[in-house]
Amino acid sequence: MSPKSPLWNRIQSFELDDPSATLPFSARLAREQGWSRAYAHAAIEEYKRFLYLAATAPHPVTPSVAVDEVWHLHLVYTRSYWEELCGRVLGKPLHHEPTRGGPSEGRKYADLYARTLARYRETFGEAPPPSLWPPMEQRFAPPENALQGGQVRRPSAEAGGSGIGSCGVGYGVNRIGDPYADDGDGGDAGDGGDGGDGGCGSGCGGGCGGGCGS
Repeated sequence: MSPKSPLWNRIQSFELDDPSATLPFSARLAREQGWSRAYAHAAIEEYKRFLYLAATAPHPVTPSVAVDEVWHLHLVYTRSYWEELCGRVLGKPLHHEPTRGGPSEGRKYADLYARTLARYRETFGEAPPPSLWPPMEQRFAPPENALQGGQVRRPSAEAGGSGIGSCGVGYGVNRIGDPYADDGDGGDAGDGGDGGDGGCGSGCGGGCGGGCGS
């Protein structure tokens, strides 16, 4: 079941791939993440569903690791993201903000992720695919179970979408609304590094977060 709304129609019609590009968005995503092209396309479709949830849910929403990786890359395509997606499709800015880190933030975003999965079921009339939206317990597994030798494990179709993305555990959400609003949900990147203008850096500790406003 798909939502019947002009917003959803605009999101569905929004194309991340430039047909004139030698290396389109989906191919770059697959190459950078080590995914198959089919898995990359499926992740992009789930990213679009996440965008709709971020714009319509009455509470903050939290992406899965795979969806967040799509989001990270999309932020690099600044014209597509800020002018086309935010400006023309959503009609509002959608910011990617890091959490403050720590156990309380981890618990908060684990709860928000569970609420996001429930909202997904309500909105789309089906459970999210576990290969792209793993259960909360798997999504927020302790970092020592995901980080090995200082390397970051990314989700894969074979692994059921599990693992820790480039910002560690506890990705949160995003705020649609006033870009200057200070609601206390955002924060700086963790000790691992600087989030940068285009999203989280490769080592931001504690994940990414924020909220979804009207």
